[in-house]
Amino acid sequence: MSVSGLKAELKFLASIFDKNHERFRIVSWKLDELHCQFLVPQQGSPHSLPPPLTLHCNITESYPSSSPIWFVDSEDPNLTSVLERLEDTKNNNLDNFPFDPPFVRVVLPVLSGGYVLGGGALCMELLTKQGWSSAYSIESVIMQINATLVKGKARVQFGANKNQYNLARAQQSYNSIVQIHEKNGWYTPPKEDG
Repeated sequence: MSVSGLKAELKFLASIFDKNHERFRIVSWKLDELHCQFLVPQQGSPHSLPPPLTLHCNITESYPSSSPIWFVDSEDPNLTSVLERLEDTKNNNLDNFPFDPPFVRVVLPVLSGGYVLGGGALCMELLTKQGWSSAYSIESVIMQINATLVKGKARVQFGANKNQYNLARAQQSYNSIVQIHEKNGWYTPPKEDG
């Protein structure tokens, strides 16, 4: 990625997640570093916020072929959880995008229906090598995921265990569903069904 392209992406992110954003803020950025804060409301008192969780990110010269390096200056377990999620995104197979499909999973909220599998994986032919086309953009993939969740009547499971979804289980579910569909084929609903 060019320096001007990276600079444009960072400016865009900073405009969305400005210093007044209610949950995630980009406090400052340079071409090789991000300083971010997560604001996590305390359970039981949604109006009182603890101090923000501060994260730092180093962007190497080889970005995007090598992922950013995220780190914190704390042993706070909330930060450890956030870093684990950021590490999950590093393990996503976007390195070969758009030639290979991205691995997509639900992290939160916990859903029922909507073709969401164990671990949060999604049952979608589009997200397999068999159904993938390098012509797809991230935007079109997100639109298709949205349509699949709606078509499958996804519903938020309030009160469900928030740790129900994890990367290993999602990958296992995804691999199983791909094998099943490679053997039995995919069902394509009639056009009048949407």
